[in-house]
Amino acid sequence: MRKIPVPPTPDLSAPVYDSIDINWRPLARTLALRGKMNPVGGNSVEIFTDGRTKFEAFNRDLQSAERFIDMEYYRFAADTIAGVVKNILMDKAEEGVPVRMILESRSNSPKASFYKQLRKTEGIFTVDVQPPGDVFGYILNIDFRDHRKIAVIDGKYCYTGGMNIADVYHTEWRDTHVKLEGPIVEDFENMFDTFWEYFGGKPFAVRPIRETVKDGGAIMQVAQGGPYTLDRPIKDGVEQALAASRDYFWIQTPYLCPPLTTIKAMRDAVNRGVDVRLMVPENQDVPIMLWVNRYFYRRFLKAGVKLYERHDPFIHSKMYVTDDYVSCYGSANLDNRSFFLNYENNVYIYNKDVAGQSRSVFEEDLAHSREITREDVRWNIFQRIWQGFLILVGYSQW
Repeated sequence: MRKIPVPPTPDLSAPVYDSIDINWRPLARTLALRGKMNPVGGNSVEIFTDGRTKFEAFNRDLQSAERFIDMEYYRFAADTIAGVVKNILMDKAEEGVPVRMILESRSNSPKASFYKQLRKTEGIFTVDVQPPGDVFGYILNIDFRDHRKIAVIDGKYCYTGGMNIADVYHTEWRDTHVKLEGPIVEDFENMFDTFWEYFGGKPFAVRPIRETVKDGGAIMQVAQGGPYTLDRPIKDGVEQALAASRDYFWIQTPYLCPPLTTIKAMRDAVNRGVDVRLMVPENQDVPIMLWVNRYFYRRFLKAGVKLYERHDPFIHSKMYVTDDYVSCYGSANLDNRSFFLNYENNVYIYNKDVAGQSRSVFEEDLAHSREITREDVRWNIFQRIWQGFLILVGYSQW
Protein backbone atom coordinates (compact mmCIF):
# COMPACT_ATOMS: atom_id res chain seq x y z
CA MET A 1 0.00 0.00 0.00
CA ARG A 2 1.29 3.46 -0.84
CA LYS A 3 2.30 5.87 1.90
CA ILE A 4 1.06 9.43 1.75
CA PRO A 5 2.78 12.42 3.39
CA VAL A 6 0.77 13.41 6.47
CA PRO A 7 0.90 17.11 7.42
CA PRO A 8 1.55 18.13 11.02
CA THR A 9 -1.34 18.45 13.44
CA PRO A 10 -2.95 21.90 13.21
CA ASP A 11 -2.92 24.37 16.10
CA LEU A 12 -5.94 23.28 18.18
CA SER A 13 -5.88 26.60 20.06
CA ALA A 14 -6.52 28.64 16.91
CA PRO A 15 -9.02 31.51 17.42
CA VAL A 16 -11.50 29.95 14.98
CA TYR A 17 -12.47 27.36 17.62
CA ASP A 18 -13.82 30.13 19.85
CA SER A 19 -16.31 31.00 17.12
CA ILE A 20 -17.77 27.47 17.10
CA ASP A 21 -20.56 26.58 19.52
CA ILE A 22 -18.91 25.16 22.64
CA ASN A 23 -20.79 21.87 22.33
CA TRP A 24 -19.27 21.27 18.91
CA ARG A 25 -15.67 22.28 19.54
CA PRO A 26 -14.67 18.72 20.50
CA LEU A 27 -15.93 17.53 17.10
CA ALA A 28 -13.92 20.22 15.29
CA ARG A 29 -10.79 19.34 17.25
CA THR A 30 -11.30 15.61 16.65
CA LEU A 31 -11.54 16.23 12.91
CA ALA A 32 -8.40 18.40 13.04
CA LEU A 33 -6.48 15.71 14.92
CA ARG A 34 -7.60 12.97 12.55
CA GLY A 35 -7.69 14.83 9.23
CA LYS A 36 -4.99 17.47 9.90
CA MET A 37 -7.13 20.45 8.85
CA ASN A 38 -8.43 23.23 11.08
CA PRO A 39 -11.86 24.76 10.50
CA VAL A 40 -11.87 28.09 8.67
CA GLY A 41 -14.44 30.89 8.60
CA GLY A 42 -15.71 33.28 5.95
CA ASN A 43 -17.23 30.73 3.58
CA SER A 44 -20.49 30.37 1.66
CA VAL A 45 -22.28 27.31 0.29
CA GLU A 46 -24.90 26.57 -2.34
CA ILE A 47 -26.72 23.25 -1.93
CA PHE A 48 -27.91 21.35 -5.02
CA THR A 49 -30.50 18.59 -4.76
CA ASP A 50 -31.29 18.60 -8.47
CA GLY A 51 -28.66 17.29 -10.86
CA ARG A 52 -29.69 19.44 -13.80
CA THR A 53 -29.36 22.65 -11.79
CA LYS A 54 -25.98 21.58 -10.45
CA PHE A 55 -24.79 20.62 -13.94
CA GLU A 56 -25.72 24.05 -15.34
CA ALA A 57 -23.93 25.90 -12.53
CA PHE A 58 -20.91 23.60 -12.76
CA ASN A 59 -20.58 24.12 -16.51
CA ARG A 60 -20.83 27.91 -16.16
CA ASP A 61 -18.01 27.92 -13.61
CA LEU A 62 -15.86 25.61 -15.72
CA GLN A 63 -16.35 27.88 -18.73
CA SER A 64 -15.40 30.94 -16.65
CA ALA A 65 -12.11 29.41 -15.44
CA GLU A 66 -9.06 31.58 -16.06
CA ARG A 67 -6.24 30.09 -13.95
CA PHE A 68 -6.72 26.33 -13.49
CA ILE A 69 -9.18 23.45 -13.12
CA ASP A 70 -8.53 20.49 -10.81
CA MET A 71 -10.84 17.45 -10.87
CA GLU A 72 -10.85 14.19 -8.89
CA TYR A 73 -13.78 11.87 -9.55
CA TYR A 74 -14.65 8.27 -8.77
CA ARG A 75 -16.58 8.05 -12.04
CA PHE A 76 -16.06 10.04 -15.23
CA ALA A 77 -18.24 8.07 -17.61
CA ALA A 78 -18.22 8.00 -21.40
CA ASP A 79 -21.76 9.35 -21.71
CA THR A 80 -23.60 12.55 -22.63
CA ILE A 81 -22.93 14.53 -19.43
CA ALA A 82 -19.27 13.55 -19.30
CA GLY A 83 -18.95 14.35 -23.00
CA VAL A 84 -20.15 17.92 -22.40
CA VAL A 85 -17.68 18.34 -19.51
CA LYS A 86 -14.86 16.79 -21.59
CA ASN A 87 -15.45 19.29 -24.40
CA ILE A 88 -15.41 22.21 -21.97
CA LEU A 89 -12.15 20.99 -20.44
CA MET A 90 -10.56 20.60 -23.88
CA ASP A 91 -11.68 24.10 -24.88
CA LYS A 92 -10.28 25.62 -21.67
CA ALA A 93 -6.99 23.80 -22.13
CA GLU A 94 -6.70 25.22 -25.65
CA GLU A 95 -7.29 28.67 -24.15
CA GLY A 96 -4.26 28.11 -21.92
CA VAL A 97 -6.05 27.09 -18.70
CA PRO A 98 -4.25 24.04 -17.24
CA VAL A 99 -6.52 21.12 -16.35
CA ARG A 100 -5.49 18.34 -13.95
CA MET A 101 -7.55 15.17 -13.52
CA ILE A 102 -7.19 12.31 -11.04
CA LEU A 103 -9.09 9.36 -12.50
CA GLU A 104 -10.24 6.17 -10.76
CA SER A 105 -9.56 3.73 -13.60
CA ARG A 106 -11.07 0.65 -11.95
CA SER A 107 -14.47 2.31 -11.56
CA ASN A 108 -14.80 3.46 -15.17
CA SER A 109 -15.33 1.57 -18.40
CA PRO A 110 -15.05 4.38 -20.94
CA LYS A 111 -14.53 3.98 -24.64
CA ALA A 112 -10.83 4.11 -25.44
CA SER A 113 -11.28 7.14 -27.70
CA PHE A 114 -13.01 9.06 -24.90
CA TYR A 115 -9.95 9.12 -22.66
CA LYS A 116 -7.50 9.34 -25.55
CA GLN A 117 -8.96 12.70 -26.56
CA LEU A 118 -8.45 14.00 -23.04
CA ARG A 119 -4.91 12.67 -22.72
CA LYS A 120 -3.82 13.97 -26.14
CA THR A 121 -5.07 17.51 -25.52
CA GLU A 122 -2.20 19.83 -24.68
CA GLY A 123 -2.81 21.46 -21.32
CA ILE A 124 -4.78 18.52 -19.86
CA PHE A 125 -2.79 16.42 -17.40
CA THR A 126 -4.11 13.13 -16.01
CA VAL A 127 -3.02 10.52 -13.48
CA ASP A 128 -4.63 7.17 -12.82
CA VAL A 129 -5.31 6.00 -9.29
CA GLN A 130 -4.52 2.52 -10.60
CA PRO A 131 -2.71 2.52 -13.98
CA PRO A 132 -4.00 -0.37 -16.12
CA GLY A 133 -0.49 -1.74 -16.79
CA ASP A 134 0.64 -1.77 -13.17
CA VAL A 135 -0.27 -5.37 -12.32
CA PHE A 136 1.75 -5.59 -9.10
CA GLY A 137 0.39 -2.26 -7.84
CA TYR A 138 -3.12 -3.32 -8.79
CA ILE A 139 -2.84 -6.44 -6.63
CA LEU A 140 -1.43 -4.53 -3.65
CA ASN A 141 -4.05 -1.78 -3.84
CA ILE A 142 -7.00 -3.69 -5.30
CA ASP A 143 -9.39 -2.80 -2.47
CA PHE A 144 -8.45 0.89 -2.09
CA ARG A 145 -10.56 3.10 -4.34
CA ASP A 146 -10.57 6.85 -4.81
CA HIS A 147 -14.24 7.54 -4.12
CA ARG A 148 -13.91 11.35 -3.91
CA LYS A 149 -15.80 13.84 -6.02
CA ILE A 150 -13.92 17.14 -6.10
CA ALA A 151 -13.60 19.99 -8.58
CA VAL A 152 -11.60 23.13 -7.73
CA ILE A 153 -11.91 26.02 -10.18
CA ASP A 154 -9.43 28.92 -10.08
CA GLY A 155 -9.15 28.58 -6.29
CA LYS A 156 -12.52 30.38 -6.15
CA TYR A 157 -15.00 27.52 -6.18
CA CYS A 158 -15.05 23.93 -5.02
CA TYR A 159 -17.75 21.41 -5.92
CA THR A 160 -18.11 18.27 -3.82
CA GLY A 161 -20.78 15.80 -2.70
CA GLY A 162 -22.36 12.68 -4.13
CA MET A 163 -22.52 13.48 -7.87
CA ASN A 164 -19.97 11.95 -10.20
CA ILE A 165 -19.59 13.02 -13.84
CA ALA A 166 -22.16 10.70 -15.43
CA ASP A 167 -25.71 10.91 -16.73
CA VAL A 168 -27.52 9.09 -13.92
CA TYR A 169 -26.34 11.54 -11.26
CA HIS A 170 -27.62 14.54 -13.16
CA THR A 171 -30.72 13.27 -14.96
CA GLU A 172 -32.10 10.27 -13.07
CA TRP A 173 -31.08 9.99 -9.42
CA ARG A 174 -31.86 12.15 -6.40
CA ASP A 175 -28.45 13.28 -5.17
CA THR A 176 -26.90 16.14 -3.20
CA HIS A 177 -23.91 18.30 -4.07
CA VAL A 178 -22.51 21.57 -2.74
CA LYS A 179 -20.64 24.51 -4.22
CA LEU A 180 -18.25 26.13 -1.74
CA GLU A 181 -16.62 29.56 -1.83
CA GLY A 182 -14.12 31.11 0.54
CA PRO A 183 -10.96 30.01 2.38
CA ILE A 184 -12.20 26.41 2.57
CA VAL A 185 -11.46 26.09 -1.16
CA GLU A 186 -7.73 26.35 -0.44
CA ASP A 187 -7.94 23.31 1.85
CA PHE A 188 -9.54 21.29 -0.92
CA GLU A 189 -6.91 22.55 -3.35
CA ASN A 190 -4.10 21.53 -0.97
CA MET A 191 -5.71 18.12 -0.51
CA PHE A 192 -5.88 17.70 -4.28
CA ASP A 193 -2.22 18.75 -4.68
CA THR A 194 -1.13 16.15 -2.14
CA PHE A 195 -3.01 13.37 -3.91
CA TRP A 196 -1.92 14.55 -7.34
CA GLU A 197 1.71 13.95 -6.37
CA TYR A 198 0.77 10.83 -4.38
CA PHE A 199 -0.61 9.21 -7.54
CA GLY A 200 2.37 10.25 -9.65
CA GLY A 201 1.53 13.72 -10.95
CA LYS A 202 4.28 16.30 -11.40
CA PRO A 203 4.17 19.26 -8.96
CA PHE A 204 2.67 22.46 -10.29
CA ALA A 205 4.01 25.93 -9.62
CA VAL A 206 2.72 27.70 -6.52
CA ARG A 207 -0.53 29.46 -7.34
CA PRO A 208 -1.78 32.88 -6.22
CA ILE A 209 -3.61 33.05 -2.91
CA ARG A 210 -7.28 32.21 -3.33
CA GLU A 211 -10.02 34.81 -3.15
CA THR A 212 -12.32 35.00 -0.13
CA VAL A 213 -15.95 35.88 0.41
CA LYS A 214 -17.23 38.58 2.69
CA ASP A 215 -16.69 38.44 6.44
CA GLY A 216 -19.20 36.63 8.60
CA GLY A 217 -19.57 33.57 6.41
CA ALA A 218 -19.91 30.00 7.58
CA ILE A 219 -17.19 28.08 9.40
CA MET A 220 -16.24 24.91 7.48
CA GLN A 221 -13.81 22.05 7.90
CA VAL A 222 -12.52 19.38 5.53
CA ALA A 223 -12.46 15.77 6.68
CA GLN A 224 -10.36 13.49 4.47
CA GLY A 225 -9.96 9.76 4.94
CA GLY A 226 -8.21 6.82 3.36
CA PRO A 227 -6.33 3.61 3.97
CA TYR A 228 -3.04 5.48 4.43
CA THR A 229 -3.52 6.20 8.14
CA LEU A 230 -4.83 4.51 11.26
CA ASP A 231 -6.79 7.67 12.02
CA ARG A 232 -10.36 7.44 10.76
CA PRO A 233 -11.69 10.99 10.40
CA ILE A 234 -14.74 9.93 8.35
CA LYS A 235 -15.87 7.32 10.87
CA ASP A 236 -14.84 9.32 13.94
CA GLY A 237 -16.60 12.41 12.61
CA VAL A 238 -19.95 10.61 12.40
CA GLU A 239 -19.59 9.00 15.82
CA GLN A 240 -18.35 12.19 17.49
CA ALA A 241 -21.28 14.13 16.02
CA LEU A 242 -23.67 11.50 17.35
CA ALA A 243 -22.05 11.75 20.78
CA ALA A 244 -22.44 15.54 20.79
CA SER A 245 -25.99 15.67 19.46
CA ARG A 246 -28.70 16.68 21.93
CA ASP A 247 -31.88 17.19 19.91
CA TYR A 248 -31.74 15.32 16.59
CA PHE A 249 -29.38 13.60 14.15
CA TRP A 250 -30.72 12.94 10.64
CA ILE A 251 -28.63 11.13 8.03
CA GLN A 252 -29.01 10.01 4.41
CA THR A 253 -26.89 7.30 2.80
CA PRO A 254 -27.42 5.04 -0.23
CA TYR A 255 -25.27 2.18 1.08
CA LEU A 256 -25.51 0.85 4.61
CA CYS A 257 -22.89 -1.43 6.14
CA PRO A 258 -21.54 0.36 9.24
CA PRO A 259 -19.31 -0.98 12.01
CA LEU A 260 -20.87 -1.89 15.35
CA THR A 261 -19.35 1.20 16.97
CA THR A 262 -21.48 3.44 14.74
CA ILE A 263 -24.66 1.52 15.55
CA LYS A 264 -23.75 1.79 19.23
CA ALA A 265 -23.22 5.55 18.88
CA MET A 266 -26.72 5.83 17.39
CA ARG A 267 -28.21 3.70 20.16
CA ASP A 268 -26.48 5.81 22.82
CA ALA A 269 -27.83 8.98 21.22
CA VAL A 270 -31.37 7.55 21.16
CA ASN A 271 -31.02 6.60 24.84
CA ARG A 272 -30.20 10.25 25.59
CA GLY A 273 -33.44 11.31 23.92
CA VAL A 274 -31.97 12.29 20.54
CA ASP A 275 -34.25 11.90 17.50
CA VAL A 276 -32.04 9.74 15.26
CA ARG A 277 -33.35 9.20 11.73
CA LEU A 278 -31.74 7.21 8.93
CA MET A 279 -32.86 7.42 5.30
CA VAL A 280 -31.88 4.93 2.59
CA PRO A 281 -33.21 4.17 -0.92
CA GLU A 282 -36.24 1.98 -1.46
CA ASN A 283 -34.46 0.44 -4.48
CA GLN A 284 -30.83 0.09 -5.47
CA ASP A 285 -28.58 0.68 -8.46
CA VAL A 286 -26.66 -2.46 -7.42
CA PRO A 287 -29.41 -5.06 -6.77
CA ILE A 288 -27.57 -7.05 -4.09
CA MET A 289 -27.10 -3.87 -2.05
CA LEU A 290 -30.82 -3.76 -1.35
CA TRP A 291 -30.44 -6.90 0.77
CA VAL A 292 -27.14 -5.75 2.23
CA ASN A 293 -28.85 -2.56 3.44
CA ARG A 294 -31.81 -4.47 4.82
CA TYR A 295 -29.57 -6.85 6.72
CA PHE A 296 -28.96 -3.99 9.18
CA TYR A 297 -32.57 -2.80 9.53
CA ARG A 298 -33.29 -4.92 12.59
CA ARG A 299 -30.21 -3.65 14.38
CA PHE A 300 -31.12 -0.03 13.80
CA LEU A 301 -34.75 -0.51 14.77
CA LYS A 302 -33.67 -2.35 17.92
CA ALA A 303 -31.39 0.60 18.71
CA GLY A 304 -34.40 2.93 18.47
CA VAL A 305 -33.40 4.59 15.20
CA LYS A 306 -36.26 5.81 12.99
CA LEU A 307 -35.67 4.21 9.61
CA TYR A 308 -37.02 5.44 6.26
CA GLU A 309 -36.90 4.18 2.69
CA ARG A 310 -37.18 6.92 0.08
CA HIS A 311 -39.23 6.09 -2.99
CA ASP A 312 -37.80 6.35 -6.51
CA PRO A 313 -35.85 8.00 -7.91
CA PHE A 314 -32.90 6.28 -6.27
CA ILE A 315 -31.38 8.56 -3.63
CA HIS A 316 -27.57 8.68 -3.70
CA SER A 317 -27.26 11.56 -1.21
CA LYS A 318 -24.58 11.39 1.50
CA MET A 319 -25.35 14.02 4.12
CA TYR A 320 -26.36 14.53 7.72
CA VAL A 321 -27.56 17.41 9.85
CA THR A 322 -27.76 17.69 13.60
CA ASP A 323 -29.16 20.09 16.19
CA ASP A 324 -29.76 22.94 13.73
CA TYR A 325 -26.03 23.68 13.76
CA VAL A 326 -23.81 21.09 12.03
CA SER A 327 -24.22 19.87 8.44
CA CYS A 328 -21.99 17.37 6.67
CA TYR A 329 -21.78 16.77 2.92
CA GLY A 330 -19.38 14.69 0.89
CA SER A 331 -18.52 11.41 -0.78
CA ALA A 332 -18.61 9.00 2.18
CA ASN A 333 -21.35 6.44 2.71
CA LEU A 334 -22.33 5.00 6.08
CA ASP A 335 -20.34 1.83 5.51
CA ASN A 336 -17.09 0.09 6.32
CA ARG A 337 -15.70 0.69 2.85
CA SER A 338 -15.98 4.47 3.19
CA PHE A 339 -14.73 4.35 6.78
CA PHE A 340 -11.70 2.10 6.27
CA LEU A 341 -10.85 1.39 2.61
CA ASN A 342 -11.77 4.23 0.27
CA TYR A 343 -10.19 7.63 -0.21
CA GLU A 344 -13.06 9.91 0.83
CA ASN A 345 -13.79 13.56 1.56
CA ASN A 346 -16.48 15.31 3.62
CA VAL A 347 -17.00 18.93 4.52
CA TYR A 348 -18.43 19.95 7.89
CA ILE A 349 -20.35 23.23 8.12
CA TYR A 350 -20.88 24.89 11.49
CA ASN A 351 -23.70 27.31 10.77
CA LYS A 352 -27.36 27.61 11.81
CA ASP A 353 -28.63 28.96 8.49
CA VAL A 354 -26.98 26.18 6.48
CA ALA A 355 -28.25 23.60 8.97
CA GLY A 356 -31.74 24.96 8.43
CA GLN A 357 -31.38 24.43 4.69
CA SER A 358 -30.00 20.93 5.29
CA ARG A 359 -32.91 20.06 7.55
CA SER A 360 -35.32 21.23 4.86
CA VAL A 361 -33.61 18.95 2.34
CA PHE A 362 -34.16 15.97 4.64
CA GLU A 363 -37.77 16.93 5.35
CA GLU A 364 -38.50 17.25 1.63
CA ASP A 365 -37.24 13.70 1.12
CA LEU A 366 -39.30 12.50 4.08
CA ALA A 367 -42.40 13.49 2.12
CA HIS A 368 -41.37 10.89 -0.47
CA SER A 369 -40.48 8.15 2.01
CA ARG A 370 -42.12 5.50 4.13
CA GLU A 371 -41.10 4.59 7.65
CA ILE A 372 -39.86 1.04 8.19
CA THR A 373 -41.27 -0.79 11.22
CA ARG A 374 -40.48 -4.10 12.90
CA GLU A 375 -43.37 -5.66 10.98
CA ASP A 376 -41.46 -4.92 7.77
CA VAL A 377 -38.36 -6.86 8.83
CA ARG A 378 -39.83 -10.22 9.80
CA TRP A 379 -37.61 -12.15 7.38
CA ASN A 380 -37.36 -15.91 7.64
CA ILE A 381 -34.16 -17.80 8.37
CA PHE A 382 -33.41 -18.44 4.68
CA GLN A 383 -33.68 -14.74 3.85
CA ARG A 384 -31.36 -13.92 6.78
CA ILE A 385 -28.77 -16.43 5.56
CA TRP A 386 -29.04 -14.98 2.05
CA GLN A 387 -28.53 -11.46 3.41
CA GLY A 388 -25.47 -12.58 5.36
CA PHE A 389 -23.97 -14.16 2.24
CA LEU A 390 -24.57 -11.00 0.22
CA ILE A 391 -22.78 -8.96 2.89
CA LEU A 392 -19.61 -10.85 1.97
CA VAL A 393 -20.18 -10.45 -1.77
CA GLY A 394 -21.44 -6.89 -1.76
CA TYR A 395 -18.77 -5.61 0.63
CA SER A 396 -16.19 -5.56 -2.16
CA GLN A 397 -18.49 -4.29 -4.91
CA TRP A 398 -19.93 -0.87 -4.10
